[in-house]
Amino acid sequence: MPQLSPRLCARWRWMFAWACLISMAVFSQTDAASTPAPKTPSGATAQKKSEAYKPPPQGRWRETANMTTARSNHTATRLLSGQVLVVGGESSDMSTATAELFDPTANGGQGAWTDAGSLNQRRVRHTATLLANGTVLVIGGMMNSGGYTDIAFTSVEVFAPAANHGLGAWNMAAPLQVGRWGHTATLLPTGKVLVVGGYTTLTKEDPGHVVDAIELYDPAANAGQGASQIIGRLNPTHDPRNESDFPPELYFPTATLLPSGAVLLVGNTEHERVLSSCEHKARHLTIAADERTVQTDPASETLYLCFVTATRLSDGRVLVVPDSSPDSSSDSSLYTDIENKELDKWARLYYQPRLYDDTMRGDARRGAWTEMAVPRRIGRHHRATLLPNGTVLVTGGGNSRKADVYDPAAPRGKTPWAATAEMQSKREDHTATLLLNGTVLVVGGENRETGRLTSAEIYEPTPK
Repeated sequence: MPQLSPRLCARWRWMFAWACLISMAVFSQTDAASTPAPKTPSGATAQKKSEAYKPPPQGRWRETANMTTARSNHTATRLLSGQVLVVGGESSDMSTATAELFDPTANGGQGAWTDAGSLNQRRVRHTATLLANGTVLVIGGMMNSGGYTDIAFTSVEVFAPAANHGLGAWNMAAPLQVGRWGHTATLLPTGKVLVVGGYTTLTKEDPGHVVDAIELYDPAANAGQGASQIIGRLNPTHDPRNESDFPPELYFPTATLLPSGAVLLVGNTEHERVLSSCEHKARHLTIAADERTVQTDPASETLYLCFVTATRLSDGRVLVVPDSSPDSSSDSSLYTDIENKELDKWARLYYQPRLYDDTMRGDARRGAWTEMAVPRRIGRHHRATLLPNGTVLVTGGGNSRKADVYDPAAPRGKTPWAATAEMQSKREDHTATLLLNGTVLVVGGENRETGRLTSAEIYEPTPK
């Protein structure tokens, strides 16, 4: 091998040195690009988000056409067409069999009501569930005669909007196994309906009792005539006629379908025999794969809550808003023991087990609960509606015209609640239904000064 001259060797050494320097620079830049940037301290991040956050702006209310019949404790169901079916309820201290249909596009967008026929039985405290085929399943309820007898129904009716040349028609379906009113009816992904809680017939001689039988109703069974079966009980050891063993969470509960397919049951007591306690324990209901049994598990410690609404948020959490104003009751003496027990006046957020990795109280079996102050003294029989932007509109309650918006996207340190424009009428026991265009239809209810209402109004949220 020929020997290189000293001059040529020096040149090669310089070239090698430059190559090393360039390589080091390249690798340094690559490492800098692949290395995560230093994390901003959580406090600074929260402060930045807090400064950028803007609460939901105020919406507005506008009047729309009035119903023909004044009613409260009715149901309102948005059909596939976008129309809203209003069924039954209390009118003139008695339950009614009438039904009305609201078309939000009629009269140039001002809305209009048309007759939707009559139920085969007049009902109040029933449920109405929109099925996948566009029909509405009306379950149970009671006939309030204005006297001492409140008859709990086993009967079930179906409203078919497309029948009768598009005018709609009512047909009887297979009944429940147990008559009940004040129950829940939850549409499951299978198309079946889970019926839970409620109360039996009340008479002057018999004060009745809660229903702890859990029923699964199949609207498609028997060639579309439906069928119901009892798949379990909320408290198998409970004697329903033993008032000392009265399970208050079964009376007027709320039922919310969770992302897992389980149902969260939260008590909502409204009876003078148990109203003085308002002690509830939320529960999970999980239906077995064969749909013949149901498993019930505790989902909370004791909750001192009355007259709650439960709304599933876009991320799967559940917002529970209670009556935070016991003195709004027409019979405030019933709340004496509640005040002594320091009734929980805080709204709550429920996190489903294993879906969230937060450091909040609760275990994997029960899930976790957080507390938050409510923006005002929300009275009983308010309503809560999930809006398309993920916020929740809370209306009325306690004979109030106030309305508030809850924003789950609010950062820590900022209140998630904001007052919005007040309704045009004081209302409780009304309905609030989200329309296809993102507005909310509020219908009927009761004003304690003027009585039951025929009026309706529409909330138009301002874009955020």
